[in-house]
Amino acid sequence: MRSLFGRMFERKPAGNGWDLRVERSGRGAPIIYREDENQIEFDFELGGDAGTIYCPPSADWDLRFPWAAGRRREIMERVATEFVRREFRGYTFEIGGAVLRPRLGSDRELLGFDAAQSDGVIVIRKTAG
Repeated sequence: MRSLFGRMFERKPAGNGWDLRVERSGRGAPIIYREDENQIEFDFELGGDAGTIYCPPSADWDLRFPWAAGRRREIMERVATEFVRREFRGYTFEIGGAVLRPRLGSDRELLGFDAAQSDGVIVIRKTAG
């Protein structure tokens, strides 16, 4: 049986059978998505008026997380919604966004960067107004 203190002040899980754990560390934080005994780690980084949650890549999602196969978008939406609700009220999020990919020469020297769309990020921005 849980203590009275535990029943009064314990935070309820985010959803039915799933929850997030956020471990703050400076301007970043690992975000752990938990579902039953399974978990997926995301990384958060704060910068200026926006933040970015970096998600595990879609290319090997189903192999790395067979218990979450075919549910990447659903889980990303859960993570984004709950993280913004807890940590960044008044902010919005967008799944996917522009990232810079390095452009390398034949001898692997850095020639510059190209903008590309990525489904591996969740961008959190302050609501205009």
